Formats: sequence, structure tokens, C-alpha cells
Amino acid sequence: MPETTVTSGPGGPSGEFLEKAFRTFQEQSEMLEKSHADLKARLAAAQLDLQRKNEELATRLLELEAIRRHLAGTLESITDAVFIVDPETDAVSCANGCATRLLEGLSPAGVTLLELEPVAKLIHAGVKINDRNISFRLNGEVRYWMLSIIPMPGRENEATQEVVSIKDVTEEKNLEVRLAREDRMAALGKVAASVAHEIRNPLAAIEGFAVLLERDLVDRPQTRSLASKTVYAARRLNSVVGNLLTHTREYRPSLTLCSMRDIVSDAVGFIVPMAEDHGVVTNMQFAPDLPLQRLDAVMLRQVMVNL
Repeated sequence: MPETTVTSGPGGPSGEFLEKAFRTFQEQSEMLEKSHADLKARLAAAQLDLQRKNEELATRLLELEAIRRHLAGTLESITDAVFIVDPETDAVSCANGCATRLLEGLSPAGVTLLELEPVAKLIHAGVKINDRNISFRLNGEVRYWMLSIIPMPGRENEATQEVVSIKDVTEEKNLEVRLAREDRMAALGKVAASVAHEIRNPLAAIEGFAVLLERDLVDRPQTRSLASKTVYAARRLNSVVGNLLTHTREYRPSLTLCSMRDIVSDAVGFIVPMAEDHGVVTNMQFAPDLPLQRLDAVMLRQVMVNL
């Protein structure tokens, strides 16, 4: 039997298959190219968006840094001690310059801020406090603080940190106490001056009558000695009253030309009765040419009596 061979021409089954495969390859290539172009466009858009986001982030960081510097400057300008405290861990996470100096002042006493009982108790209470006056003893000295606490809410509206502000008002409190004491002393001085004036009037009469009695008893030495003691006692009491008046009022020296001889003679004559009672003999000697001096005779006479 003769052999039969089958071939395909241009329009046969093998040509159609190749043509179909080529078209499919071309379509897939076009789709792949389109996807690549689309991906490239999306990547470019993403890069542009990322660049824009980076620029926004950089701007935001600059703004936050400016805000941080502003807040830091504001915090340092505050004259009160300001802390940020974690009440759970008792850790101080931030403190301004005044707060740092306050902590340094506590160091010699060997205590920290949260070891001070009144402060620790209020911080752990977790409530808002405005200008609460507290006092405590530190190194034997009573300190006065004005304390404020502001809780800072966290994510779940629970206070995770607290802003603690402390103003040391110890000097102001001590000044108030001193001024109150001085006011009381001034009032007491006015009363003392009034009483002293009331005493001086009858005292002058007692001294005057005693002097007259001393003169009338020249021929009775023993009795005259009693009168002299009365004169001395009256003058001594008058001196005490004078000192009281001097310390309860502002004294302004009255300067006049005076004789030192007269002033010293008067002062010594005032103490002669007391000197005689103690067996002391007084003797005065003056230079012959003592000049007049410009001074306050009353005050200098009192100085001489005191001496």
C-alpha cells in the first residue's frame, strides 16, 4: 500500500494555533506593560505623597521644637518651683530652675520632696489643689510653702502625672510675724509712755518735798540722811522713767553749747547719796580751760550717770 503524508499549509491547523498564541502573547505583553505603567504611576504618586508627608512631618517637628523651647523658657521664667511628678513611682520627670534649687536646699537635710509628709500626702491624694498653705520643720526651722497640684489625665482619663507648684513664703511669713510683734511693741510703748508721764508728775512732787525736807533737817544728820535717800530714790526712779520714755519714742538729739563741767557735776551730784551709802568718796577735778561743746546735755548727763 502506498504511504500517505499529511502537511499543513498557511491556512492549516498549525498556522492558526501559532497565530492565536502570538495574539495571546501580544495581549499579555500589552497588559503587563499597562500594569507596569500603572504601577510606575502609582509609585510616583506614592513617592510624591511620601515626600509631602515628610515635609509636613518636618514642619510639624519644627513647630513642636519651637513650642518646646517656648514652654521651656516660660517654665524657667516662673519664680515658683514647678515639678512634674508621677505619684505611683514618686519620680520627678521634669523640674524648672527654681525647683532644682529647692531640691538642692533639701539635700543637706537628707530628704527628698516626696519624703516631706505634708507634700507627699497631698500629691498621693490625686486631687486638684490651689494655693494650699503648708508648714513643716526642717533642720530645726519652720518652713512655710504655698502648694498647688494639677493632675494631668492620661488616655483613660486617669491621672498619670501631676504638675506640682511650690512657692516658698517662709521669709514673707517671718516678716509678717516680725511686723506683728513690732506693732504690739509699738502699742506697748505708747501705753508705757502714757504711764511714765503719769508717774513723773507725782514723782517730781515727791522729789521736791524731799529736797525741802533735806534742807530743813540740817541740824538733824540722822533724819536728814533718810531725806537724802528719799531724794536719791526719787531721782533714780525718774531716771528709769526717762529711760523708758527714751526707748518708746524716736529720740532726736538737741545740740546746744554746753559746759562739760556743769554736766559732769550734775551727774556726780545725782549719785553722791548712793556713793556715800557704800562708803565711796567722790572727787571731781576739771581742766581749767574746758571749752564749751555742742552736744545734747540731757543725753550726755544720762551717759555719765550710767557710767
